[in-house]
Amino acid sequence: MVAYDGDRGTSRDYLVVETGRSNALLSDSANSTNDVMNSSITDFGAGRIERLPAHRNTLGYDSDVFDLGGAPRHGADRFHVRLGARQGGVRLGALFLQADVRR
Repeated sequence: MVAYDGDRGTSRDYLVVETGRSNALLSDSANSTNDVMNSSITDFGAGRIERLPAHRNTLGYDSDVFDLGGAPRHGADRFHVRLGARQGGVRLGALFLQADVRR
């Protein structure tokens, strides 16, 4: 996911995956459930330092890869992603999804 206007230290923004059978707030070790847009660039919870300059705070730009884990359940007939903020606002730039539908 790529999003904008997420400020480091300003909580109350979230990313939810909704299926026909369950809802899950996405988070990992680098992105908490109430501050998922925290001006970071992460891949499954690990910070990416392979760029120059490698600042930890990207000043509103957020790019994260999450593991959906158990969010999609067998028998679900829909898949929705909801990004939002209870304070301020965020803007979705891009959303990519990779899923193994054979399971």
